[in-house]
Amino acid sequence: LKTKDGLAYLDFGMVSEVPEQVREGLLRAVAYTVAGEYGKIAELFGDLLLIPQEVLDDPQQLQELTKALSDTADAILERPDPAQGGSRVPTLRFDRLIGAIAAFAPRFQFQLPPYFLNNARAIGTLEGLAKTADPSFNLLSEVYSFAINQLLTSPSPGMRKTLKDLTYDPATGRPDFRRVKRLIQEASIISGKRKRRIVWDTAKTGGGRRFAVRALWDATKK
Repeated sequence: LKTKDGLAYLDFGMVSEVPEQVREGLLRAVAYTVAGEYGKIAELFGDLLLIPQEVLDDPQQLQELTKALSDTADAILERPDPAQGGSRVPTLRFDRLIGAIAAFAPRFQFQLPPYFLNNARAIGTLEGLAKTADPSFNLLSEVYSFAINQLLTSPSPGMRKTLKDLTYDPATGRPDFRRVKRLIQEASIISGKRKRRIVWDTAKTGGGRRFAVRALWDATKK
């Protein structure tokens, strides 16, 4: 397959069909992971088809799952030093991911679809190849770049909810423009585009315009 950057090799033995709600849920989970919103990730496990909804509807179970996810994140994520500025995107220790999930999965009636483990193994292999060529390669950063773009432009209700979670002050229910600025800055750092360009590209999409109008309305209402 010829791309604008060169050639890409497709191995159809590694292709699998993932439901749309799961694909969207994974992008939302990546955004929440970078923000450290583990409670929000826990709530997504129903959409990800990993845990029965009745488990997530139990407040005690949801709280325990949130704690397990937080502990797992401490074990598999290496977060950059905030004092150095730059991107907040952590480095994912992918080799520890499957083992970490397997450690707490039985407690929450995990239902791992075949494509989940197959894709995880394939991604782990491909990440290893990428790191051989570029030791600084960060898989999570690559996915987060796409996730931010979808958050800022997608009209999907799920994406809109996640964008609101990441840009609104939960205490006031109003837009927190420091959070908005941080998200745009993050997109600029990762993509290499100017912040003005990020804003302009977002404003040209229906999803971006709807979010801007809603944010302005929420910011000015009494």
